[in-house]
Amino acid sequence: MTPFHFFSHLFAALCTLAAPTHDSQALLNGLPSPPFTPSDPSSIPQLPQTENTTVLILGGGLAGLSAAHALATEYNITDYLIVEAQRFLGGRLHSVPFGLDQATGKPYLVEAGANWVHGVENPSTGLVNPIWTLVRQLGLNATPSASGLVPEAFDRQGRVDVSRVWEEWEKAWEKFLLLGRERQARGDGDMTARAGLRIAGWTPGDHIRRSVEFWNFDMESQQNPDESSWFEIANNHYHTYHGFSDEEYLIHDPRGFVAIATEPYFSLPAERRGRLLLGEPVRELHYSDQGVEAVLDGKRVRAEYAICTFSVGVLQSKAVTFHPPLPRWKSDAIDGFSMSTYTKIFLQFSSKFWAESEFQLYASPRRGYYAQFQSLDVPGFLEGSRILFTTLTDEESVRVEGMRDEEVKQEVLEVLREMYGAENVSECTAFYFHRWHANPYTRGSYSNWPASYLPAAQTNLRAALSARLLFAGEATSYEYLGYLQGAWTEGRKAAQGVARCLLSEGERGCLKQDWWEQITAGQGGGRQWQKKEVGEG
Repeated sequence: MTPFHFFSHLFAALCTLAAPTHDSQALLNGLPSPPFTPSDPSSIPQLPQTENTTVLILGGGLAGLSAAHALATEYNITDYLIVEAQRFLGGRLHSVPFGLDQATGKPYLVEAGANWVHGVENPSTGLVNPIWTLVRQLGLNATPSASGLVPEAFDRQGRVDVSRVWEEWEKAWEKFLLLGRERQARGDGDMTARAGLRIAGWTPGDHIRRSVEFWNFDMESQQNPDESSWFEIANNHYHTYHGFSDEEYLIHDPRGFVAIATEPYFSLPAERRGRLLLGEPVRELHYSDQGVEAVLDGKRVRAEYAICTFSVGVLQSKAVTFHPPLPRWKSDAIDGFSMSTYTKIFLQFSSKFWAESEFQLYASPRRGYYAQFQSLDVPGFLEGSRILFTTLTDEESVRVEGMRDEEVKQEVLEVLREMYGAENVSECTAFYFHRWHANPYTRGSYSNWPASYLPAAQTNLRAALSARLLFAGEATSYEYLGYLQGAWTEGRKAAQGVARCLLSEGERGCLKQDWWEQITAGQGGGRQWQKKEVGEG
């Protein structure tokens, strides 16, 4: 079922959304308030030592909440329990109070995590990004982002013109995408994205070219072309930017982007919201063909079915112990994938000293070193906010997470002084960034497809264990890997599979999933992959 068809069911339910309830407003900004206040642990509902439920949803991010909404609205399944390790909902949708709005005396709300709608709608096919429809339905503030335009650019010597290099990149990028899909259709073997870019005529060369490449490649995938798959980067780009559109909208709403996850859930009637447990990390997962048992801190939850929405980074960290141990086909699928980090560093200043343009590029000799700055103080965004943010990815993200905030702030300010002159940079009055890699409940921002990883391995990443423990999230989406629409659709697909099994009383094959016991990389004749249906030993 396509995301469009999945959405058509949700749309009818969302059309009847009432004004936000107390509970929904409490969690919209990513930070809990009564009755789930972190400073008052006694207010968090306590489960018995052992709790039973029909469906256990592990994780309260977009995938988990979309699964819950689908169970309740489409399949009339309301006996479910959502367990979230953090004391707030939203997962990698994380809206944070920041700085000060002088007009109101209150802080602004910025997005430490996901911030954009990537791809909107395709008028020729009628396909609409479900995230875009949620944004419109909720009336969130959204402004087109100028990320594809040539930015104002600087290096250590001052302003530089990157327009010629930018044009060369765009020509090579279009060829890279076209050749990648053509070669895959012919059955050619995959290569690194770096190889694909060379074949398309692009070489990074000097610091200007490296910075333009970082801006246009790493800022989307979080990792560099040497670490990424040519074919799957091309596929991923095609499904979102051709399937929907090449538009990008930045969300800047006082309710927070997290509203797309929390509002549909909290708008359900109370009797359809199942049960919700916050601040409870899962320590162990026991699974068999009879059901799933989750071991929390001092509690156990038993369920007929469970939907695990933990990130690839969390699964790779081995923070959760599986019983029995994961089969080789599953552990290889998890460990073979990539999870990287995307770090947005926010600064508010006493006065605005940068130009009116939304984006600024800094071409450092060191690739990816504070290469992109984005102003929120531009018309249509948070005008008058004096807020600027810069973005790091991958190893640079991990590096600054190990530093003190003040050290990171001084690094950023030094770059800005090189760009605009030390005498022009005003006082930094607020500073913040989220440590996604260090967070034990995320271990990164979103996934990326590595060069040697085969599609059959991602099938195994998604496949259920013992036909009872399902896996869902942006990483399990072939079409929308790394995007919110991937998390949303995968949560709903998992809910559909569980519902099908419950309605058929566990009929063989009810999940409609396969897995591959052995995957070999050889080309040519012979059967490469041995396919098995979920439920087979």
